[in-house]
Amino acid sequence: MYTETVIDFDFTIDISHHLRQLPPVLWTVPDDEPTYRGRMKREVLTDTMGGIRRVSRRILKAGQAWREKREKWGLPPWVSMADQSEMTRAATPADESIPTRSELTLRQWADRYCASNKSMKSFKFRKVVYGWNVDALTQVVRATIQRVSYTRSPTVTVQFTTSASEIDIRPSSSFSRALSKTWVVVLLWISLIYPFIWLYNQFHGGRWEVAGSAFPLRTWKHCEDSVPGESAETYRRRTFKEVTGDVASLTSQRSEGADDRILVETPNGVSQLVGTAERDWFLTWESTIIHCVTARVQEAAPIITPHALHATALLDDLRPPVIDRFAGLGLQRDHRYTGFANLGI
Repeated sequence: MYTETVIDFDFTIDISHHLRQLPPVLWTVPDDEPTYRGRMKREVLTDTMGGIRRVSRRILKAGQAWREKREKWGLPPWVSMADQSEMTRAATPADESIPTRSELTLRQWADRYCASNKSMKSFKFRKVVYGWNVDALTQVVRATIQRVSYTRSPTVTVQFTTSASEIDIRPSSSFSRALSKTWVVVLLWISLIYPFIWLYNQFHGGRWEVAGSAFPLRTWKHCEDSVPGESAETYRRRTFKEVTGDVASLTSQRSEGADDRILVETPNGVSQLVGTAERDWFLTWESTIIHCVTARVQEAAPIITPHALHATALLDDLRPPVIDRFAGLGLQRDHRYTGFANLGI
């Protein structure tokens, strides 16, 4: 039986400019999370004196499942397994306050790598994007595509991918540089030499995957002008008065979105959620997504600039009336002063 796959549309949207709005954060893997800490098996750190122990297969599976949830929900990469929950959760100021969750600092892990006498060792530094509930946003984008005209299509794939997300540090030797080349590895496989190199690496090699840098799309930022014990509502009124000089105007302008800041009280004062929200991004790019689907765009180069916003009006007859496309996901709103749906962030 002959089967042919027909691609109706294939396009990519670049969101890298959002990553430059907020500074990156250096982070370390929590001690209770299984990862590579100098050997070829995932392990946990038990104490600062070098206590590292292996874990059971059950814990390894639990750690893998938690990493997938954490990435899907847009949580910071340093949030520990001890903080996990079965329900979708958003990051809190407490989650983001301490990105270095390990007893050892990045410098100490690097010193351990440099002090190791293993000839085949590697230190992987990961670059991670967080802050958006990718799972919820994917559902919204897929529903938009299917609603326009592609309910008949059996497969609609929506993915969030990153490039150049890892830095692999290896010893400065001719052997290490040779193994980093694909054609060399292919030749070694053909000559049946590489299996012996792989076995040697499994027993005498070393891997470190304990740190990285995180690029937030949305994050909690401490308000420097807040004071400990001050409520979010008090801070909102006080800072709104400083800008407008009119406290009474706050109540009358809330419905118009004059003050749509998302604030929360913390032990140190008040924190504000800053960065681009998933909903704002989607509303900006919705017309572009619809245009690319209906026009059957197949473009390898990422799209950087949104399609003209007025193009949405030309396609109104293609979509049924929808009050809130986010409400069907069961996601709560940002706060009581706005109609924006909160996608779990």
